[in-house]
Amino acid sequence: MIDKTLYKAITSYVAGTKKKKRFVPGVTPVPVSGKVFDEKELVNGVEAVLNFIRKRYDFVLLDLRMPRLSGTDALRIMKDINPSVPAIAFSGNAGSSEMAETLQCGAIKCFSKPFAIAQLKEDIKNSL
Repeated sequence: MIDKTLYKAITSYVAGTKKKKRFVPGVTPVPVSGKVFDEKELVNGVEAVLNFIRKRYDFVLLDLRMPRLSGTDALRIMKDINPSVPAIAFSGNAGSSEMAETLQCGAIKCFSKPFAIAQLKEDIKNSL
């Protein structure tokens, strides 16, 4: 179970940030990549952890470089909450030490971008 102090800290951090602009699915570009994502996919590290707490996902796919909380730190918190949840991480610019740390936190695999979607699908299928 998540530590109450940590949960309060994350919640207050989210509440204290500036208001988000209205997201329009399929229209609003993601600033980092310019690619358009579904609203459920447009999250930063803190929001990813909060959504994980609320929804109890069966699988986690995350980028290592996210705003507000890194993917490695987000995964560390998620694994504290549910150590058995399978997770795959990816990054376009993380170094090998950051990827190794993510694997130590419990990711079953770390991909460097670009990566083969077929391999990602196979790894997800095998982890569930």
